Amino acid sequence: MRASLVHDALYQLLRCEYLPATAKDAADKIFEQLCINDGVNEFTAHMYYLGLKLGGKPASDPRNQKPRLKAPWR
Repeated sequence: MRASLVHDALYQLLRCEYLPATAKDAADKIFEQLCINDGVNEFTAHMYYLGLKLGGKPASDPRNQKPRLKAPWR
């Protein structure tokens, strides 16, 4: 859970261009290391990393920025 939360936040920073596109691999490696630190075996963590490396580009691309929503105000 922690690895996913951190990774999602890093991808959001990539999409908003607060981090350079070159930081994507570092974000993926951080995810892998946090998984290992939290008890996921190294092989499984590395498979997750490879999945992110191969398929995560669209999620970090600024062209795929999510719409900003506002909570209604009473």
